[in-house]
Amino acid sequence: MSQPTRLDAELEVLQSYAASKWILAVGKTISTIAHSKRKSIGHCFPS
Repeated sequence: MSQPTRLDAELEVLQSYAASKWILAVGKTISTIAHSKRKSIGHCFPS
């Protein structure tokens, strides 16, 4: 019965890979939003 354990390990790797990709995507989105917000704020309040 070594088959399920190997499958579990592969699933775990897939899950962590998907999670890291999701975290990267979220981080990119947040930085993009923050950048555009900072730009618009800079237009409102020129330093």
